[in-house]
Amino acid sequence: VYMLSGDDYDKVLHWADLLAKKLKEVPILKTVGTDQYNKGLQAYVGAAKVMARPEIFDLNINATCTLHDYPLATEREYANTCRAGNPDLDPYRANPWEVALNWYGENGNHLGASYFVKDITSHIFGAELQEDVDFFNDGRKWHTTQKVNKQGITTKGIELAGRVFFDFLPEPLHNTGIGGNYSYITADNVDDFNPLTGERMPLRGQSKTSYNIDAFYEDESWSAKVTYNYRDEYYSRVFAGLPVFVEGAGYVDAKLTYTLNDNLKIYIDGRNLTGEAKIETSGTGRINDLQWSGRVFSAGFTYKL
Repeated sequence: VYMLSGDDYDKVLHWADLLAKKLKEVPILKTVGTDQYNKGLQAYVGAAKVMARPEIFDLNINATCTLHDYPLATEREYANTCRAGNPDLDPYRANPWEVALNWYGENGNHLGASYFVKDITSHIFGAELQEDVDFFNDGRKWHTTQKVNKQGITTKGIELAGRVFFDFLPEPLHNTGIGGNYSYITADNVDDFNPLTGERMPLRGQSKTSYNIDAFYEDESWSAKVTYNYRDEYYSRVFAGLPVFVEGAGYVDAKLTYTLNDNLKIYIDGRNLTGEAKIETSGTGRINDLQWSGRVFSAGFTYKL
């Protein structure tokens, strides 16, 4: 393991100065929107300019380096390696805009549709290997792994949402209802490529399709809700030179609440009632990781002072 010494401290001081400048950056946020109302309809057009700082850990100047300085390493051309934070990271910046049309009925009924676009001018990408970097500005070459910035990504999509109360039905069904939403998102100009084939990859962590549906019952004392949440397959990361995908999955949750008075509520909660697992794969039939937490149940209460 290589430790910093001598001339390397100039590099450390440079990083510390960059980190201080990053922490002083103040985001300037702008949002513009217009609403028009007409017989239960609401039309919305909005635009914004947003920014978020990198995580402080990603800006950390700490580096763990391995220097292969012995005859066998020279003979076999072993590369010196470093894994480090990146104080040169720019903030996440984007210019999103959206158009939406919503209908609001009586008793909370709602239907809506929207089209949205997000122009990501600066995106913080996962740790990436860069070869033959003069990491300490002293002529030595290192294979470095750091998070980096990407730019030029544009995401766009549609969202449909609704909620309907069945108050026209006889008791006790007049206290029931259903709701849900559906999203479809795509990403263009993603600067990320399959390390094996060179093909362009989808945006990490983003599913094309996701939706949730819930059914509920509510009166003065009881509240019950069952929810189904689904998202399809998404690209997660690279492991051992292979792209890793998380398989699509749906989860069922439920909650029952009893209101004793204006201050005290008691509830029972169940998560992942169908016992789904999170499965990562690196190709057909090649499971990389399987995480299974089983069904999770809890009970408790809330009290308002």
